[in-house]
Amino acid sequence: DAVKTATCTAGFESDERAYKPHITLVRKAARHTPVDFDEPLVWHVTHWLLMQSEQAERGIRYNTLHRWRLG
Repeated sequence: DAVKTATCTAGFESDERAYKPHITLVRKAARHTPVDFDEPLVWHVTHWLLMQSEQAERGIRYNTLHRWRLG
């Protein structure tokens, strides 16, 4: 609910579908190969981006709506 409230307050339209946060690492992969990491994956995040995806003539286009610097 906090995400919905914050985005509505910022002027974005509400979507009635359930919000499922995710990170897309690969799109349209040629094959599925399971990855088994020996060590935990460490990921240092310096920015947080709010993105919009829209259908375009040549596929999906991603637009950055806002960017926040972290730390």
